[in-house]
Parts: sequence; structure tokens; C-alpha cells
Amino acid sequence: MHSAAEFPRSGISPEAQAWLDANPSAPREIVTLDNAERIRAETLAGFGPAMAEARAEFRVHERDIIEGAVPCSEIVGGDRADVVVLYFFGGGYVMGSPGEDIVITAPIAAAIGGRVVAPLYPLSPEHSFPAASDAGLDVYRS
Repeated sequence: MHSAAEFPRSGISPEAQAWLDANPSAPREIVTLDNAERIRAETLAGFGPAMAEARAEFRVHERDIIEGAVPCSEIVGGDRADVVVLYFFGGGYVMGSPGEDIVITAPIAAAIGGRVVAPLYPLSPEHSFPAASDAGLDVYRS
């Protein structure tokens, strides 16, 4: 157990600080209208090998669908049509896509033997708040 005195400035344990010091985050560009397309393409390219590996390992079926007027990826890992996970990809509403997160959704679909529905919600800065959350809600309601 750590005492409060051991967390003087950062509020985290010495062990966590040591890990952070040993694993610094890479510098990131702020996504703007001018660089969004390039940054997203670079990120997608970096995910390519892991995406291919996930698809080969889990052998799920993927297709594009529309739910609640929102384009989505449907990832099917079995014949249990009554089992559905609604999955929102990461990226802070600025980056990412259902395709990049196949590394997460393929194992989920395979494990549940059902469907994963991943909305392709609109990203910022091209679309302002609440566009992404509204799209997610539309898919949920659908």
C-alpha cells in the first residue's frame, strides 16, 4: 500500500510512473482539416498487418450495412442472430474506423457466435459535436 506522500505531484504510484518513463508516448499531430486525410491514411496503413492477421485467425464474415441511416460494418462470427454487440471504435471521434478495429471485433464476434455491429460514425474536425454521438444513438435505436 502506498501513502499519499508517495504521490506528490502526479497522483500515480512510483511503479506506474516508472512504466510511463520507460514507455513514452509517440508525439502526435493535432488533427486538422488540412492533415486529417493524411494522418488517417498513415494510421490505417500501420494497422494493416494486424487487421490481416485478425481476419485470417478468426474467419469472420464482414459486410457493410446501414442501421438507422448510418453506415456500419457487420462482423459475423456464427449463426446466433439473436446475439448482437454494438461496438464503437476508438480514436477520440477524430481517428479510427470499424475496419481498423477488426482486431477487436473479430474475436468478439467469434467468441459470441453472433454479430458485432460497428457504426462508421462521422469524425471531427469535418463533423462537429454531436454528429458522432447522434449517429451512435441512431444505430442503437435501430
